[in-house]
Amino acid sequence: MLGHKLVFQELQAKMHYAKPLGSLGVLVVTNNVVYPNVSGTMLEGFYANESQLVSHRSAAAQGRVVLAHAGYRADGADNHCGNITNALAAFLVSAGPRSMFGCSTGWELAQGWSTDHRDFHRPLGLPLQPTATISKTGLWRREFASGTVATLDTRTGIGHIEWAS
Repeated sequence: MLGHKLVFQELQAKMHYAKPLGSLGVLVVTNNVVYPNVSGTMLEGFYANESQLVSHRSAAAQGRVVLAHAGYRADGADNHCGNITNALAAFLVSAGPRSMFGCSTGWELAQGWSTDHRDFHRPLGLPLQPTATISKTGLWRREFASGTVATLDTRTGIGHIEWAS
């Protein structure tokens, strides 16, 4: 593992990595790994639970590029990208300015990478607060400039998105 980490750090340095937001090159480490001095991570198998939200929010707060990749398994009512409500709500409440969401059932283009979900075109706007509010009962909530509100109950894994339009 140390060798893997050192290779990524050296490659990122050669890509002129200075600061996460001022990076000339983005390097994304897969398998849910976050390495110091490497600009990005892919949260593979992203789904609606508290541990995923904390990982996402932590990496985003460090200014990293975060690719949240959902769709490997049913996530509550979500069905391999047919219904993405729980995973997308989890993403929205934990996202940072350099976070991106995708859903596919595998790694080939034919497995959903080109899917254009209707929710990707809904108005959102910037979040009204830098991070979600979290209730004592585990409800994460975040509001956006468009009027959209996303919530996720970490006890049940059920998300809800009240779209502005």
